[in-house]
Amino acid sequence: MSGIDIKNRDQLVGAVYFAVGMGTEGGSASYHLSFAGVAKSDWGKVHTVAANSGYTLGAIQIDFGQRGDWPVGEIEGRKLRPGEKTYVDAVIEQATSYARKNGLPFASDLPQLRSDLLSHGNGLNGRTSIRFIDADTRNSITTWASSLEGKRWVHHNMDLPQVRNATDTAVAIIQKHGANIEDGRKFEAVCLLAKTANQFPLSCKIWKQFSNAGADTTSCYRMLNPFIREETGSMVRKLHR
Repeated sequence: MSGIDIKNRDQLVGAVYFAVGMGTEGGSASYHLSFAGVAKSDWGKVHTVAANSGYTLGAIQIDFGQRGDWPVGEIEGRKLRPGEKTYVDAVIEQATSYARKNGLPFASDLPQLRSDLLSHGNGLNGRTSIRFIDADTRNSITTWASSLEGKRWVHHNMDLPQVRNATDTAVAIIQKHGANIEDGRKFEAVCLLAKTANQFPLSCKIWKQFSNAGADTTSCYRMLNPFIREETGSMVRKLHR
């Protein structure tokens, strides 16, 4: 994929979805209920959780511990309006229905499951501790999310709203603060900033300050998270082949 026009929103959102979402966030684990730092063999070991992470799902890896009580499709927290559900409540509803239709085991205490899915943290340095749900329910949620209907639901209700927002945020920053970015690197900059906006929103503010002060592209990139630079840059290069 080459010649991506950052002024073409639909094309750009699609490219960012693959470069940032499928390429560096969820990837093959997009439709598995999981959380950062914990391999399947480490299930139940709180200390293996990455910092303050919670359960995640989707290509953009929505963290239920941080965003689970947001309304479905929203990119920031607010009170629910009539008829709306939170991400966690909607996922439980969808997964429960799928489990019943397909004879899969599922937790009977749904309020407790909700509370557990909203928990987060490794219990270290004053952080709260995540509560592990039972393996059968975890596997049933993953089975639903990995099904055709589950993938469609997750993509429409979780991934697209988040990637559109991250992309729009990145483009707005570049349009206002990116005069020193070479045209040939603007798509890369969008991807880097979109991933940053999704994982480290505060870093975007610092980037603006660097750019406004006249820093060139390379200098601005250096202040972004090294992991984001390396991972996203690699995916962008693959898209341009």
